Amino acid sequence: MAKVKITGHASGSGVLTITAPNTSTDRTVTLPDSTGTLLDTTSGLDATKLSGTLPALNGSALTNLPSNTTVATSAPSSPATGDLWFNTTSGNNTLNVWNGASWNQLSNTASATGGTERTYTGYKSHTFTSSGTFQVTGGSPACDVLIVAGGGGGGGRNHSGGGGAGGVRVFTSQVLNAGSYTITVGAGGGDVAASNVQGSMGNTSTFQGIASSSGGGGGASYDTAGLSGGSGGGDNGGQNDNTARSPGSGNAGGYSPVEGYAGAATSVNTGYVAGGGGGGASETGGHTNKISDGGAGISNAFSTGSNISYGGGGVGSIGYNTTGQSGTPAATHGGGVMDAVGAANTGGGGGSGSTGSSPGKSGGSGIVVVRYAV
Repeated sequence: MAKVKITGHASGSGVLTITAPNTSTDRTVTLPDSTGTLLDTTSGLDATKLSGTLPALNGSALTNLPSNTTVATSAPSSPATGDLWFNTTSGNNTLNVWNGASWNQLSNTASATGGTERTYTGYKSHTFTSSGTFQVTGGSPACDVLIVAGGGGGGGRNHSGGGGAGGVRVFTSQVLNAGSYTITVGAGGGDVAASNVQGSMGNTSTFQGIASSSGGGGGASYDTAGLSGGSGGGDNGGQNDNTARSPGSGNAGGYSPVEGYAGAATSVNTGYVAGGGGGGASETGGHTNKISDGGAGISNAFSTGSNISYGGGGVGSIGYNTTGQSGTPAATHGGGVMDAVGAANTGGGGGSGSTGSSPGKSGGSGIVVVRYAV
């Protein structure tokens, strides 16, 4: 039989105490058949000795955490710098720290490719100005997504309506698992001839099947209505016929929040008036007898960290009836002024023609932006 020997440390004065368990059943401790040190506070765990399947980390089971740590599916409402949040949302399960302005993800860190990639304070963005693929290669990032469709074109010649902006939709905190996500960026509606032709419809933009609707074309000079879309095309200025006008309606997809607004109606009149302004992402197009501003769009910082304008309606062409009116029609957020195209990759509506020989101008192309915290 092997012997058991307990040797005290030559310079130590502590007492080794071995306490029997509170049980009536015999207990046996088997020591390894080798020389070495049992696991203590300064020893490492030999991973080669582990076997079986380790349990998955589940934030809901964490206990004895510091007071500045929250375990929940939603972020703390009033965090202080350095506070920790374990996000237990299904498919996420990440540890995050508040840097004073935003939550930085510390675990399950995301990696992805596609589009034009930029990194700015707290975020990485992927900007698509043409169709492509967003590929998540690591982690399950909670993404913010901007989808802007192509803007509608303005109506041909004077008294025509401005093109409606492409639909603008904004999503936040969309958890995306590893895989490929198809992106389509819609083109703007093209130019139309200097005749009584409605402006062209824009084209839809999508992110993995989630769509923003194409912008509506502006109404043509003589009694042709604006077209409905993400934002609607402005109505035509008409003839001396006392006929009520009809702009294109907005939010063609029926979304909530809305993706855009209607174009402007023109008045029953006693003389030629301006065509209606195209609808924008945040308001309807404008109209007076002389001036028809495009509806305003929105500003969004997902792509670069600084606000960029999207979804402005195109200007309706100026009218003959100038009584009590002055100034120049204006467009904002990417919409085109008279005889000008909507700005590229803003979804802005195209401007209408300014004279009897001016074509309606094309709408601006759309854009898709994806960003996530880094």
